Amino acid sequence: MSTSHLIDTLVRDLQPVERPIPSLRACLLWLVAGWTAVFAITWLTGPFRTGGLQDVLQSPRFALEGLVGLAVGAVGIQAALASGLPGAGRIRRLAAPLGLLVAVWIGLYLIGLLWPALPPAMDGKRAHCSIETLVLSALPLAGAFWIMRRRLPLHPRWTGLLLGAAAGSLPALIMQWACMYDPAHMLVNHLGPAAGVAGVGWLLAPRCLPRV
Repeated sequence: MSTSHLIDTLVRDLQPVERPIPSLRACLLWLVAGWTAVFAITWLTGPFRTGGLQDVLQSPRFALEGLVGLAVGAVGIQAALASGLPGAGRIRRLAAPLGLLVAVWIGLYLIGLLWPALPPAMDGKRAHCSIETLVLSALPLAGAFWIMRRRLPLHPRWTGLLLGAAAGSLPALIMQWACMYDPAHMLVNHLGPAAGVAGVGWLLAPRCLPRV
């Protein structure tokens, strides 16, 4: 068999493959859609805590907590998307910035146990905020897996962990304004469920992500 005939035989039944959405566009699409959906559902299911905007303006540390939480979602989805492209680098190097941001986020609340950014209060408390955090993560997590469908992560479980962490951070941060402010409450009932969503991403990844 000649070389040209062999090549023709090998490629005869190949089908064109749709290219994945460019990473930057996919990241922005996920962030805009995810934040819009989570914010809208949270708004429709209950009022936000009064004076949230004033809290941002009056307390730099409260504003920093929000900025770090916002960065967790953006960096998490960006790292996950990068992990599905050839030549992006080792998964640990991609995940390191997210791990650092999560540690800073948790650290700010731990500091808040002794020196809270705002006076702890029951104002705005939601009776089932932990369950809401879990449920509200479902849409951004599903969207993240959908965006990854054209990519081929070499380490799907780690990619799933990144996707879950990014998805869980959205409602966890929204609850900073939609629920009562108390660092202990936020660690247990907001960041705790968000960590659970990261675990869900880890478990679902082998079934939901393409394999190399």
